Amino acid sequence: MVKTKEMRMEERSATPYLELVTERINESPIPSPI
Repeated sequence: MVKTKEMRMEERSATPYLELVTERINESPIPSPI
């Protein structure tokens, strides 16, 4: 149960991060290395 909860929290926090990175790449012609 603990591992499942941790994984779900990581996924929820990673989703907005990926969206933010995508927006940054779309704004700048040169994608920043991550």
